Amino acid sequence: MRRREFLLTGLFLPFLAGCGHDEDAVRVDLSKREEPTIRQQPKAVAYAYLPQYAHTVSYERHRLLLDYLTRATGLLFRQVFPDTFEDHVRMVERGEIDISFSNPFAYISMAASGARAFARIIEPSGKPDFKSQIICRRDNKALAALADCRGKRWMAVDPSSAGGYLYALGEFLDNGIHRKVPQIGNVIICDDVELGANVTVDRGALGPTIVGKGTKIDNLVQVAHNVTVGEHCIIVSQAGIAGSTKLGNYVILGGQVGLAGHLKIGNRVSVAAQSGVMNNIPDGEKWIWSPAQPDRQAKRQMIALQQLPELFRRVKQLEKQLGVKADTTAPPGPARPE
Repeated sequence: MRRREFLLTGLFLPFLAGCGHDEDAVRVDLSKREEPTIRQQPKAVAYAYLPQYAHTVSYERHRLLLDYLTRATGLLFRQVFPDTFEDHVRMVERGEIDISFSNPFAYISMAASGARAFARIIEPSGKPDFKSQIICRRDNKALAALADCRGKRWMAVDPSSAGGYLYALGEFLDNGIHRKVPQIGNVIICDDVELGANVTVDRGALGPTIVGKGTKIDNLVQVAHNVTVGEHCIIVSQAGIAGSTKLGNYVILGGQVGLAGHLKIGNRVSVAAQSGVMNNIPDGEKWIWSPAQPDRQAKRQMIALQQLPELFRRVKQLEKQLGVKADTTAPPGPARPE
């Protein structure tokens, strides 16, 4: 019995420890409630710099600018730090960055989502120039001039950086120094896609190459980098699609069709075999021939070409009747009975 009383006393001790002689008991009426007021933080303008440096370096390089903008506008600014160029662009598109300190190449990507440029850097020369730098080690005696870079390896800040990649690459190309452009994108093959034998789908240069849901691709087809193939397309053997061309849904490409790069092919478009497409095609059209044209237009031209020999013959007869010297540069047509 005494053991049981001891155990009960031990159980109540933790609860009794919370009430001391120095504090008064407070009666709590749980039938009355009051919603707590959450203090709203003042909205700040999000500012970001392209991630060329460590976050601490970016902060130190730009904090004085943000302090000046706060004093000049009365607004609160906060600096955010994307990890990659792609993250930076996507955050602008999602509205998570209000002001982007970026380069021309990144701006082109962001402008597609509605961003606009409102200020630019003025160099010490007083001109709004933009340039990149090619940097080598001071103690590398083998690299003293641009021509010495031929055959050497080099590293870019980011493949989507203008100053850290494109401008430097352009400088090399202008001086006859060629370099393979790294393809760092990926390939996305969606559900229920069928790829025939020896089909080649190149990975994207930056973003993905996409083959849409339900698409069927026959043997020996080339799909180049950053191509987008829509859903439920049919691509017949030996067709080739050049880089960055976009196909809509339910597109049909006949055998040996060739599509030039950076084209937009609409939904439910049909292209006949051995056609060479050099222009965009609107939705629902049928194109044939090389260079490919709308089918009715191309058929009229085919019929006109078949009539050319007869037309040459008749013109030759008229020239003979009029005493006009025939143009020997025109190809003679086959003789036909009168």
